[in-house]
Amino acid sequence: RGSTIVPLPQSSRCFATSLHSSSSGNDATTIDAAADTNESPSGSSKPKPKQSLFQIREATYTDLPQAAQLMIDGFYPSLQNNPILRPIRYLMELDRLQGNFPYEENDRHYYLAVYDENNEMIGFCDVDGRIPKARSNDDDDLLPFMKRVFRPQPYLSDLVVHPNHRQKGIATALMEEAEDRASSMGFNEMYLGVKSTNALALQMYKRMGYEGIVPYGDMLAFLEIQKEVSLLRQSLD
Repeated sequence: RGSTIVPLPQSSRCFATSLHSSSSGNDATTIDAAADTNESPSGSSKPKPKQSLFQIREATYTDLPQAAQLMIDGFYPSLQNNPILRPIRYLMELDRLQGNFPYEENDRHYYLAVYDENNEMIGFCDVDGRIPKARSNDDDDLLPFMKRVFRPQPYLSDLVVHPNHRQKGIATALMEEAEDRASSMGFNEMYLGVKSTNALALQMYKRMGYEGIVPYGDMLAFLEIQKEVSLLRQSLD
């Protein structure tokens, strides 16, 4: 599946993003965004920023502790100095990531991560394009009152960038790589969920070409669980 090496300016006209995920995989969104024109107030040009390299590749199972740590740093900064709740939240995130890990190479599901020059994970997202399995009669007998809920596919979630590496275009590059891989698997659309009240997130995704959609079919049941979440869609054609 390979990896992608991307030259990264220290500042750019890009937006760095975090999609907040709870232990159950919720998709509330927080935004850290800035635009840098590389010009001083007087209009004179600044020296070109020094470039560094980062690598985008699929995360392996052994990378998951780094991913869980990254989620704590990005999603739960208030737990930074909490010696009790921080380890608990870390274990919850690690358990969720391990439980959802895409073991099968051809199941159209992958964890995509960004690594710096020291091989430290600084960005992460989950892209799920798995085809839902048909429910068997045994499932109906054992779980007659449970409703099967499917997300639209492929679905991008858990997008996070380390706080020390935001406003550098990492989230944008990560999303573009996810879109390219989804397109190479035959998908012509990408979906994600955003808190309806998060105006900054909605504005940013619209700049990237994502548009709100009217939910239908399985999407309605999904949104019953994901309260106050709006579904957005981007064409990959």
